[in-house]
Amino acid sequence: MNKNSQILGILTAIIGCFVILGWILDIQVIKSILPEFVTMKFNTALGFVLSGVSLGIYNHPVYKYQKKVKVISIFLASIVICLGMITLIQYSYQIDLGIDQLFVQESYYAVNTYTPGRMAPNTAICFLGIGSSLVVANYKQYSLAQFLVTAIFLISLLGFVGYVFDISSLYYIQPFSGMALHTSISFLLLSIGMFLAISQEGWMRELTSEYLGGTLARNLIPLIVIFIIFNAGLFLAFTDKTNILNVDYGFILMSVVDILVLGTIAWFNARYINSIDRKNQYLQKQLKINNENLSVRVHERTQQLADTNQRLQKSCNQIFKIISTLPKMETALVASENKFRELAENIDEVFHINSADLTEILYISPGYEKVWGVSCESLYQNPDSWLNSVHENDQDNIKAACERLIQGKPLKEEYRIIRPNGSVRWISARTFPIFNQFGQISRHVGVATDITERKQIEIALKESEERYFSLIQATTQVIWTTDATGQFITPQDSWESFTGQSFSQHQGWKWQNALHPDDRELTKQIWLQALENRSLYEHECRIRNRDGEYKYFWVRAVPIINQNGSVREWIGACTDITKQKYIELEIKKLNENLEVQVKNRTFQLTSVNQELEAFAYSVSHDLRAPLRSIDGFSKTILERYADKLDDRGQHYLKRIRAGSKRMGELIDDLLSLSRVTRQEMEFTNVNLSAIAQEIAQQLSENEPQRQVEWAISPNLLVQGDSRLLRIALENLLNNAWKFTSKKKQANVKLYQLDYIGENRDYKTYVISDNGDGFDQAYVNKLFQAFQRLHSGDEFPGTGIGLATVKRIISRHGGDIWAEGVVTEGANFYFTLT
Repeated sequence: MNKNSQILGILTAIIGCFVILGWILDIQVIKSILPEFVTMKFNTALGFVLSGVSLGIYNHPVYKYQKKVKVISIFLASIVICLGMITLIQYSYQIDLGIDQLFVQESYYAVNTYTPGRMAPNTAICFLGIGSSLVVANYKQYSLAQFLVTAIFLISLLGFVGYVFDISSLYYIQPFSGMALHTSISFLLLSIGMFLAISQEGWMRELTSEYLGGTLARNLIPLIVIFIIFNAGLFLAFTDKTNILNVDYGFILMSVVDILVLGTIAWFNARYINSIDRKNQYLQKQLKINNENLSVRVHERTQQLADTNQRLQKSCNQIFKIISTLPKMETALVASENKFRELAENIDEVFHINSADLTEILYISPGYEKVWGVSCESLYQNPDSWLNSVHENDQDNIKAACERLIQGKPLKEEYRIIRPNGSVRWISARTFPIFNQFGQISRHVGVATDITERKQIEIALKESEERYFSLIQATTQVIWTTDATGQFITPQDSWESFTGQSFSQHQGWKWQNALHPDDRELTKQIWLQALENRSLYEHECRIRNRDGEYKYFWVRAVPIINQNGSVREWIGACTDITKQKYIELEIKKLNENLEVQVKNRTFQLTSVNQELEAFAYSVSHDLRAPLRSIDGFSKTILERYADKLDDRGQHYLKRIRAGSKRMGELIDDLLSLSRVTRQEMEFTNVNLSAIAQEIAQQLSENEPQRQVEWAISPNLLVQGDSRLLRIALENLLNNAWKFTSKKKQANVKLYQLDYIGENRDYKTYVISDNGDGFDQAYVNKLFQAFQRLHSGDEFPGTGIGLATVKRIISRHGGDIWAEGVVTEGANFYFTLT
């Protein structure tokens, strides 16, 4: 029944959630089912959600064991009580406490609604009752809870009947708000769910009993209640909607129908009781016959028992003789048991005695509490609790061993347990079956020992050995060990693998035969000196491999010292440095060649620089003269013959002058770029902030009408060439000034970002603006000469400035990059070494 009650509670909560969703999404069919019906108010739907959840929690299996769950159920029911109580207070004192339309707004023209958003008074009474019944049920006041639920059931049933027979007075208490159809249905579900939840308690216990009275009550009460209420509703609907019968004749007709129907129900129940009574009489006759047969069988059995008693009397005489000796045996047994307990309770091991099927703990020594970290009492109460603490990776093995133990095979296993504090302990368990005189297992006796420390040492030793052998196999070095005198006294696998010498060939001092003849004497002297001083041995020599080829090795060995200061053994490693030796020779040759190439390259670069200086001079003087002539003659024509030229002619001359001016600027930028590349650098302390402030002040003075906010971080100190860094900042800040010209309020910033790298800290300097920006897809073109991302008409320029900046930053060993968004601005980042 609890499961059905929980389902009804959840169903009620779901109905409430649907109605809340209907209010949020304004779906009329969910709020009122039909347009002419009363809406279920938002607070009513919320009350059903809380009541349904509270009832669901009350019926949950963990309700009896977790106090927090009970508190949650009571808390939700208390909110439902408050919801009903506040609504009734508002009706009683004609006040508005502001809870009716707290979540959603309802129209003032809603059907049968006294105050928009306010639930009906009969709805509020039902919520007060259902919440109270949930609270008192939590405190086991079941009869009171059942009384409240009965009242709620009747109120909601009347509302439902009113809708069925279109009798508004059954669900609408004028002039207040009416109860919605799905509100009455939800209360019916809740009250039935509550009846089911506490059906085995209080006065409901009589109705749900398996006796005849309970069966009759369950058959009669639902039929009587439903029939009377529906018959009354039908009568009211018939007399109210038609004029065929007046109220008096209708009431007499309703009484007659009630008598006929209830009489029929009584007749069927009488028939049912008579059938049960006939069965009872038949069973009594059968019982009488069985009793007569039983008397005969008892007489026969009595005679058999008399014979058995005679045999037992003889056996008892023998038993009495044995019993007379029991006090002596009991005294010996007590003494033996005391010795056993004294031993078991004073050892660290865990001594235990189990039943034959391992389902019961007959004895457990106090050592269990020390090893497992839990009380012995908990194991007596739950004999399987020790198995629950076994590590998950060992449980299958232990369970299989226990199955074999039950079959008579001794258990001898090592496994891990996890204590309540999370620590892991290793256990060595030995358990043996004890057989009785019939060869059956009567109990099991065992000892469990904590071997954690020993196991940790074994694991550490095993891991160390595995690491050592893995290192020998994985490394390209030749690993070896000698005794205190420097001799090979055990086979050296690594040495044999490389040299091809067997143990008999490298035993003792014979390992010297694998060395190059020219290196043997010196190697031996240094080795003997290290042996004498008990110090680190390091030496370079050549060792022959199994193919007869000599390889260069760097040999290192260290002594292992005993506690008394003597050398126990030497451990050494030979590292193959053949490639390094060849590389050293190659590097030496390359360095010699490199010095010659550097001298040649220096001479070539000097010649190229001289040619570049000559070219720059030619560009500066030879190209400027024609440009000045073009610009000058164009100006003269415009001044002297302006009246003879039409507008198109004057426009062409102006374009010639602008082109010559742009060509001059381009020549200046190229020369600047050339000088930046060739100029000698002089590194000093440079204050980027001070340079930027000067440039910003100059730009602001040139165009005072511009509204530009400068944000320059103070004391940005770097190491670099002051003149080149000024040129870089001028280009970057001029760009920011130029590309923010269309902004009413421009912002230009210079600041520093700090990045922490693995080898050193990086300082990144940033110049940002909120100007026209650029498309990030073309960022690779920014720092290339003559590449522009904007037209000359929109923003003038030659496309040389950022290329110049990149060369300056590169000459300082740094890097520069940019990020931009069209119409939102750009950020230029650069670093300096």
